[in-house]
Amino acid sequence: MQNIGLNEVFEKVRTVISASCGINPEKVSLKSTLFDDLEIDSIDFVDILFMLETSYSISLKVGDIERDARRELGEKPFAVNNMITPDGLELLKEKMPEVPSEKIKEGLAVHDIVSLISVHSLCKMIINKIALRQAGTGN
Repeated sequence: MQNIGLNEVFEKVRTVISASCGINPEKVSLKSTLFDDLEIDSIDFVDILFMLETSYSISLKVGDIERDARRELGEKPFAVNNMITPDGLELLKEKMPEVPSEKIKEGLAVHDIVSLISVHSLCKMIINKIALRQAGTGN
């Protein structure tokens, strides 16, 4: 199977966001954050994820970001009292280079990770899930 490219996924994500939320597709860019820039609410976000999961036959969970970070950090804590540790922040910066680094800073709570997700982040999640499915290591 061939790898799917960022541009192809972006066009699909833009179409789904537009259809689900009534947002002009021209306002949806890779840099747009879902909650702040596009003002998508949590119900629309769930709808967007469902539509993308159905389109690509994958499972998308925002919690995967935290789970994967915790796994990668091993013995080091990702968060203490729901606040992301310095090691956790550095790992998020590494894993989410599309997010401006000034947004990944001390005081970021685990539940705030979702607010960092941009259209680019969502596209990367989809591409990674497709690659995992194609490799036979999960969806």
